[in-house]
Amino acid sequence: MVGAALVSPVDYIVPTSDGHGSWLVVAGGGTFSFGDARSLGSMGGRVLNAPVAVEHATTANDGAYLFIASDCGSFALDAPYLGTG
Repeated sequence: MVGAALVSPVDYIVPTSDGHGSWLVVAGGGTFSFGDARSLGSMGGRVLNAPVAVEHATTANDGAYLFIASDCGSFALDAPYLGTG
């Protein structure tokens, strides 16, 4: 991340299930992976109606994740999309 310009501050740090990696998530949906956390995509650079407001959820094996925005919009990355609340 040295020299990387973020458009908003890091809002969430989510560890992998084994604790050997993590995802950093910013309100604009940008996601950065470290350690053994797989990069599964990001909402960064896309226009969102509302900022990501809820920590993203991961599957048990860290194989997918989901973002929830403050307007209840949901974004599935490498996960089945099950609708918006």
